[in-house]
Amino acid sequence: MAIQLFVVCLAFAALVTRLPGFSIRSIGYDIENQTVAMEEVRAAIPFQSEDLQATKEKRDEAAKATLDTYRVDRERVAKQLQLLDDRIQFLASKRAEIAKAVREALQTSTSAQSEEEIVRKALLAFVERIEPELRLDKPVDAAALACWIEPAPETLPKRVFASTRNRPRQTVVSLQEPPSATYVMANLRDLSQLARDSLEYVLSYGILPENRVPAGEDERFSVIRDVLVGDLKPVEEIPCKKLPTVRTAPDLLRARLADVAREAASRNVADRPVDWTRLQQAAFELARTCITETLSYDAVYTEGAREHARLMVPPVVKEIQTGEVIQRSGDRWTAQSRADVRAYWAKLRARQAPWSRLIGIASANTVLAALAVACLARVIAFLTRKSDVAQRHMRVVCVLILGTLFLGRVIQYFDPSGFSAPIAAAGILAAILTNARVAVMASVIAAFLISIQYGYDWRLFVVGASMALAGVFGTFRVRRRGDMTRAALSATIVGILVVLAVTIGMDSLAPGAVLRRVLLVLGGGVACVFIVPGVLSPLERLFGITTDIQLLEFSDLNNELLSRIAIEMPGTYAHSLMLGQLAEAAADAIGANGLLARVAAYYHDVGKLRHPEYFSENQSGPNIHDTLPPRASARAIAAHVAHGVEIAREHHLPQPIINAIQEHHGTTLISFFHQKACERQRHDEVREEDYRYPGPKPQSRESAILMICDAVESGVRSIKSPNEERIRDFADKIIMNRWSDRQLEQCHLTLRDLDAIKEILVSRVMTSFHTRIAYPDKGGDRSAANVIPMPGG
Repeated sequence: MAIQLFVVCLAFAALVTRLPGFSIRSIGYDIENQTVAMEEVRAAIPFQSEDLQATKEKRDEAAKATLDTYRVDRERVAKQLQLLDDRIQFLASKRAEIAKAVREALQTSTSAQSEEEIVRKALLAFVERIEPELRLDKPVDAAALACWIEPAPETLPKRVFASTRNRPRQTVVSLQEPPSATYVMANLRDLSQLARDSLEYVLSYGILPENRVPAGEDERFSVIRDVLVGDLKPVEEIPCKKLPTVRTAPDLLRARLADVAREAASRNVADRPVDWTRLQQAAFELARTCITETLSYDAVYTEGAREHARLMVPPVVKEIQTGEVIQRSGDRWTAQSRADVRAYWAKLRARQAPWSRLIGIASANTVLAALAVACLARVIAFLTRKSDVAQRHMRVVCVLILGTLFLGRVIQYFDPSGFSAPIAAAGILAAILTNARVAVMASVIAAFLISIQYGYDWRLFVVGASMALAGVFGTFRVRRRGDMTRAALSATIVGILVVLAVTIGMDSLAPGAVLRRVLLVLGGGVACVFIVPGVLSPLERLFGITTDIQLLEFSDLNNELLSRIAIEMPGTYAHSLMLGQLAEAAADAIGANGLLARVAAYYHDVGKLRHPEYFSENQSGPNIHDTLPPRASARAIAAHVAHGVEIAREHHLPQPIINAIQEHHGTTLISFFHQKACERQRHDEVREEDYRYPGPKPQSRESAILMICDAVESGVRSIKSPNEERIRDFADKIIMNRWSDRQLEQCHLTLRDLDAIKEILVSRVMTSFHTRIAYPDKGGDRSAANVIPMPGG
């Protein structure tokens, strides 16, 4: 808690915006009534002002892009539909007259005439007689109109002829009345529905007046419909070439009639067949007489939409840097210079805030800093299993963020924009010293606080966060100093691309402003190249963190300690090198730190330097343990762990290597001497604790891997005629022994990890036992028993 409070206080101090003193006298004098400037106005701070001309051009473009709006006149649509209904009703009202005309035609017909022909002629004659009463403004096909009043066959009377045999033309004696005495128009209902639906669709779609047709075919209109029919939309942008006029609307009507007729035919369940093509033509002839223009230009809506488009365009701002002349003395005032000066004075007044304003800023910065630190603490605790590691990560990240803030405060005196702040350095260092997930969060928070420091500049936040994240993602494995340089260069390239995108998308395209920001970002990236390697080593020592770069330095086989092992204990040295290869391969297979496992293997038996003669791999004469009691031999063997820790600390080895030296035997039993003691003292009690290593048990996966690989690598040499099956059984036995002895309960190894480790050990150990081909001696047929003869020689 004390760390978080201290960090909040320091972050508040770094975030408080510098309040330079400006002369009140130079702010706010009257410029509105001046024609010529009485004194020069020069910017003492960077600020942004609206570019009036660019704003006007953008808003005019937005207004120009707004389409002319036409509205469908719903009253005119209703009027034309009513006209169609009236004409249909007129035809329906003539039912009695039509029936009379048909009866008269049938009565005066002869047997040589067909009933269909008589009815058709009667209907055509009737249509020609009543056509003036329909008041049609366009000529129509009489046959199509006759289809409207065509009778149903079952409602027609049947003719009865005179029974004269030798006369070919028999006259009608009488008419036999149908079962239903009412004359029924067979097609009237279907035609009415067909014509009305199609006409309503065409009128509601919108028919453009002939005098409003534009010259350009690419022009588009916005059509507003208050009444929707079918698939029509309430508002739709339509190219003018797709909007019908009174002259072209019949084509749309015909197409709509075809669709409606097709749909009606699909659901028709009438007993008699229906000729929908003929009905479609009849409906078209009557409906087209009701077509008229229904679109009217809505000037009020169009102007309102254009004004709204203008208001939706944000002002185009330009940056004015420190020292730039806003208005020269003796020059005429312009609308732009007045706007720039007003914006400048407003900025100065905001910075000359009273104490209440300063207290508000301080409170806001304190809250933001506290939230940032609390967020860091929660995220790091969530991402890190061990509390001590989480606290160390928290300390590292807080130091990096505070260092970035104070460095940003210094840079602010030279670069008011903040684009040269090396935020990426914090991300790269956090990735190296903690892990990638913690570094991502630290990068975002560092960029957020820096943007607050520079006046809540969101552009700086975007650029800084992008650079820091690029640096983090470029720092997956740092094995050489050049890897840090590549990460910094990657961050620089990403920063340049992002600052170009932000500048081109939101600000002025002046080449000077773009080039200046690119150079500032480039400068910040170059600074990261030098800051990261220079700060990394002190931070490693300050927090006791071991990085891969440190491990690589200690993996040099020519260093003092490893050279002593090679000279004084060649057997242990060969065992350590082989163990390093096995441990690294096993660690990489389960996602652990293979480099740490390999370097720890080099030093795990460094304690044997105190008494190398106690260990069989270094003995060239009699075995010293033959003369020692089993308990003394066990204590001498176990002492190499404590001796190794002492030597490691004397040579300033990293703490993870020291931990591996302590833990690589855990608290396992020195079984050889324990069994020997039990055999010698059959009647006395043998304390098992006296024959165990001091421990502790492995706390990390790397230490556990070292324990298993050490036992397998040293024990497999005792197997006679080793093959894959025997080596696998031996490795399985070692792992099960360590598991049952509860040596692996604190290192987070899973059963799947143990299986992967076993497979790696079997494959690697098998390769070390491969048989070499011996070339035959040309001087004779002498051959050793273990030589495999080459085929053919």
